Amino acid sequence: MSNEGYFPTSLSFECLGNMIYEIEKLRKRQIEELYASLGGKFSFLERLKRGGIGSPLLYYKRGWEQIDLLNNNSTDTIRVNIEELKGGYFFRFTDRTRTYFAPVLKNEILSVSFLPEDESAHLIFHFNNKPSLTTWVHKSRWEEISLYLKNGSIGQKLEGHTG
Repeated sequence: MSNEGYFPTSLSFECLGNMIYEIEKLRKRQIEELYASLGGKFSFLERLKRGGIGSPLLYYKRGWEQIDLLNNNSTDTIRVNIEELKGGYFFRFTDRTRTYFAPVLKNEILSVSFLPEDESAHLIFHFNNKPSLTTWVHKSRWEEISLYLKNGSIGQKLEGHTG
């Protein structure tokens, strides 16, 4: 793993058992192969039936070492988006100018904890053989994130209150 600057500059790097890719450095064919490795994309009609496949905007809190480094050295809050695919998820991490993503198989997620506080809520993703990933969402987005979690397959792993 490279420590050049504060984040690796290669196409991908391993972070706690996950490969994390910088989207802008991949060729279209490589991105298509990554989608295929997670069962492929849903059709347009499937996406409509599900009410969408992308999560509302989340913010990174802590959990994965290299994303922690990016977060600590960024002048912007790291934004997180989750795209559901047929066999897994892409967890996207975006700072001001760069986007990274980590493919995660559905069976790698053990559970998701929803922990509301006064003005925000933490979503903690618990994985097999990986540290947990903690994100947060503002209170104004609770309903939106609750709907996303309940409509997708990730909702089956949800713990805690989301109403």
